[in-house]
Amino acid sequence: AVVSTQSGHYGRDLEKLVLNCSYNQLGGLMFDKQVRSLVTFLSTKIQWSVRDKFMRLTQLAMLLSTEKLTEAKDYHDNGMLARLGSVELKQCLRLRVDFRKDDIEKML
Repeated sequence: AVVSTQSGHYGRDLEKLVLNCSYNQLGGLMFDKQVRSLVTFLSTKIQWSVRDKFMRLTQLAMLLSTEKLTEAKDYHDNGMLARLGSVELKQCLRLRVDFRKDDIEKML
């Protein structure tokens, strides 16, 4: 139970760090790969599911790695970003230096 609780804290701490950086698509892809590797590693070491504890971080990584804004909108419209509200979705997409802020606002 302690490890599960700590995993939740680590996920939230990483989320705070992520939201204070900027990314291009390559940076988003690299971050997505790192998050998936971390979750896979922890899943093999811990009996409890850590995927749920890192779901928001996984969804942020998914957004940061998208090629186009329309892809992010599809994820949102299909419920693949259920842990993120529209404000958080926009906040995350604004971290991408190659996405125009006015396009982000128009999209959602």
